[in-house]
Amino acid sequence: AAGLSARGVRFTRNPEVSYTEVDLPAVLGRKRELLARTTQGQDAALRPNLHFISGDLTHLDLVALVDPERPLFLITEGLLMYLDADAQRLLWQRAAALCSQASSAYAFDLVPACEQPLAGRGGRLLDIGLRLVTGGRTFAKDERTRQDLSTDLLDAGRSLVVSRTFSKTWAMAGLRLGYLLGPPWCTAELDKVTLPYHVDSLKQAAGVLALGYGDEMDGRVAAIISERKRVTAALGELPVTVWPSEANFVLFRPETVPGHRVWEDLLQRSILVRDFSSTEGLAGCLRVTIGTEMEDDRFLVALREVLP
Repeated sequence: AAGLSARGVRFTRNPEVSYTEVDLPAVLGRKRELLARTTQGQDAALRPNLHFISGDLTHLDLVALVDPERPLFLITEGLLMYLDADAQRLLWQRAAALCSQASSAYAFDLVPACEQPLAGRGGRLLDIGLRLVTGGRTFAKDERTRQDLSTDLLDAGRSLVVSRTFSKTWAMAGLRLGYLLGPPWCTAELDKVTLPYHVDSLKQAAGVLALGYGDEMDGRVAAIISERKRVTAALGELPVTVWPSEANFVLFRPETVPGHRVWEDLLQRSILVRDFSSTEGLAGCLRVTIGTEMEDDRFLVALREVLP
């Protein structure tokens, strides 16, 4: 599912790399047209180590496309969002089998459908264009969260890397500290490019100390979740569109007053929220961070004042 990416052309400059691109006939046809426009593109298309396979990746015999004696790097960029949950799980299982040999890896991109914002005009035009080249396909929708996706990946036999920051859950934003959990082969590679003194000993000691206060952290998370539900419910009674959230903030869009104007009016009342009103895909939207009950009440009172 390479799309119009030039990655294959770049990688196959190295004759030791064998690169196979799989995509739908219309997409590969368009790519061949673009390559044919320049001498460099024509030369690249004729490289013996660059292969184009026309078809649906979910139905092809992938084993026949790889050399079992060589390490494999499998990429499914821009594909999984078109597949439903069962098709994603099946592809991950097949990818795990393909990448079982040493030094092999699998990379993909996927944002949970439940976290995706409503598309703006540009996003809708892009969707129309995608439908034209994918035979009418559009993004699949389901309610799985990041935790659900992580469970599916582990069930499929995939290695999992988890990175976390102390800024949110542990309320230690000023420390600028985080951690990563992953298989040894991955952390060993990361150690090769880690700066020698990027985390000082005091930060490390504070992070280890914080881990001993798990009960307090759980209580803080529970309080944020409770407050988030209360704020979300209160927003639902106002003339705004509000999106579900699993984070410590809530995205909403005022429907009777432009978002930027609401942001300005709230600022005049010493209430600061994030203004996303001019961001592509988030037109008119604002984002409020969940605070204490008193802070959230001040926000709700001010918002009621500025919305007619």
